[in-house]
Amino acid sequence: MGVYHYATICTNGHIVNESAYKYTPFCQTCGKETVSNCQKCETDIRGAYSTEYGYETDYRAPSYCFNCGEAFPWTKMLLNNAIELIALDDQLPNDIKEIIKNALPDLIIETPSTPLATAKYKKFIPSAAKYVQDGLKNLLVDVASETVKKALWG
Repeated sequence: MGVYHYATICTNGHIVNESAYKYTPFCQTCGKETVSNCQKCETDIRGAYSTEYGYETDYRAPSYCFNCGEAFPWTKMLLNNAIELIALDDQLPNDIKEIIKNALPDLIIETPSTPLATAKYKKFIPSAAKYVQDGLKNLLVDVASETVKKALWG
């Protein structure tokens, strides 16, 4: 049987420590403040999972707290940046902006709505300016599920 370790992650989403309870106040990559627990419920952030055979090798910073469902700061920032990027496109109709904006949360985590969100994104993103398309891809490529990545970008 395995156990989860504790993680320290900066507010930009850089993993500072994924397998030990060693608090580091600032990120060595970007200098931002780090967190080791949920800012809403104060539950420790789950880090890497280990078994008697070793640690998982593909640890990714979680998007939401497993205890209360609150989005972590890096998830909030990503969604806010994506929404702001969409808003910059003056030629995109507001109803299309709203559809894309509402699809975003289901593109970063697997939910029953992910296939619908993927379809909406694929249908409406070609209407957006090239800089919006490129910017959203850059924001989502590291956080989208593997299923979404394959569906959107091959």
